[in-house]
Formats: sequence, structure tokens, C-alpha cells
Amino acid sequence: MTEKLGNWFSQWFGNQSAQPPESEIVEIGIVSAEIPGKEVITVCYCFNVDEASIKSAIKKHKLCSIEAVGLCLEAGTHCGSCHSRIQELLD
Repeated sequence: MTEKLGNWFSQWFGNQSAQPPESEIVEIGIVSAEIPGKEVITVCYCFNVDEASIKSAIKKHKLCSIEAVGLCLEAGTHCGSCHSRIQELLD
């Protein structure tokens, strides 16, 4: 395993044209869900919170701020990179 990881690491960082193994490619913001044919749009990667969960919490609990979403779901309470998307969902 270490050898395989080391080879991938050196290929990826040693040669800019190298691509990671296909199993390692993930489109930003979209991850395959367990339900075939359905996509989950992840908003907060720190706590693995998806867009549908945030929309549902906003509606159910009448949330109106990023802080309120954070208290309810933890989304947006760590690195902050998802704040703009959470705000879009709130607006």
C-alpha cells in the first residue's frame, strides 16, 4: 500500500501532466451518493454536510444566518470556506 501511494504521490507531484488514479478523481461539490443515479452536492466538507440537508434545516427550523446553520448542522463552523454557499442557500 505504501509503495502504491508513494508511486502515485511522485507521479502526481513530480510530473504536472500526471493524473491521479481514476478512483481518486472527485469533482468539487459533487460526490456519488449511495442511491444509484442520485448526486449529493456537498457544501461543507469539514463536516460532510450536503445541500439538501442545509435546505431542509433552513426550511424546518426557519434558519436565517450562517451561524444558525452552524448551530443546527455544524456546517460552516470550522474552516469557513462554505460560508458563501450557505449564504446563497439562505438568500
